[in-house]
Amino acid sequence: MSFALTKIYIIFTILHLFFASSVYASALKPTITHNSSDRNISDISSWHHPTKKIFKAYGITLRSIELRKKIATFNVIFPFDPMTSENWHLVKKLCYELLEANGMWNYSLRSEKDQIQIQVSWNKYKRSMSFDFIHLK
Repeated sequence: MSFALTKIYIIFTILHLFFASSVYASALKPTITHNSSDRNISDISSWHHPTKKIFKAYGITLRSIELRKKIATFNVIFPFDPMTSENWHLVKKLCYELLEANGMWNYSLRSEKDQIQIQVSWNKYKRSMSFDFIHLK
């Protein structure tokens, strides 16, 4: 075999190995769907997350967490009425602190006792927090 053919053969082999390895590597990557991240957490004592400290600071009992499509719903028991105007400043401060502790990801607070769900959203473009109050029935 001539030197030129040997050189072409080596280059071809290197290119083949490079492309083949990238194809095989991409075929081996796991696929993650939104449904695979959905879960319920009821063992709060073994769950670790920065929001847990915020709930404790406000005296709120965290009963469970539902994760659906990367949105957390915290099932809580408030030690105060979240729907009174006297407590609105406290609820607003709580929601913002939870938003920060949750990495600015949207979430909900659900209280069966108070029959309310507070959906908290962060608009990263306006850099503002918004609330939706849903009465549970």
